[in-house]
Amino acid sequence: MVNPFKGDKEKLAKMTLGKKIDYIWTYYRFWIITAIIVIALVAAFIQAQLAYNPNAMTILLCDTYCEDTETAYTEMNTEFSQFIGLDADAKEPINVDDTFFFTTQSSSSGNAAMAQKFLALVISGEADLMFAPKEAIDYYGSQNMFADLSEVLPEDLFNYLESAGLLFEVTYTPTEDEMEDGAVEETYYGGIRLGDVDYFSEKGITMEDACVSVFYNGDHQSLAIDFLNMLFGFESDTASQSQDET
Repeated sequence: MVNPFKGDKEKLAKMTLGKKIDYIWTYYRFWIITAIIVIALVAAFIQAQLAYNPNAMTILLCDTYCEDTETAYTEMNTEFSQFIGLDADAKEPINVDDTFFFTTQSSSSGNAAMAQKFLALVISGEADLMFAPKEAIDYYGSQNMFADLSEVLPEDLFNYLESAGLLFEVTYTPTEDEMEDGAVEETYYGGIRLGDVDYFSEKGITMEDACVSVFYNGDHQSLAIDFLNMLFGFESDTASQSQDET
């Protein structure tokens, strides 16, 4: 079999180191660049798989700004991990998605794609908590996307939020098709004003008129509730349960 690289080997053998490098780069740079890209993609995929935590909750941030998201979100995960009593080497318990902004318009392709992504996360149960302006909470609450906080919050946390005037109601208005299936209009506690909570501002995350809601069918609702416990200064239910089991 003829060796297609035999001529190159002979040429390279007679060259100085500098000329070898120049020759290789000139004639093989496409393959070198391709190999580097493939290695980088494989490394990124492996790193993502190692970091991925199927048991993590997902927090959606709507209309927020942060100059250094990597540091801010790492701090969130570190503090929450300590709050719920995770080991130092445990995977991060929070996924943060800050790609959302509030709009009722879907005329542009970007808005439509965002709305589709949002709906897919909610329906699939992948979204657990949403931090957003009150008008966004009101809008999505009217579509029955949030849990009734009187039903899902621990009694002590609910009573505190109610007495502090931080809870607010949303009204679910069924569509005509939903009404034909027996759905009725319902008003319930669907949102919480953050009030004087400075948790996010301390991390450089800016929110205007910030409120929070719990999605009705989030896969990790217990973690979402514990995040609220941390925000408002209550003990972790998750950590307490772990201590009881040991």
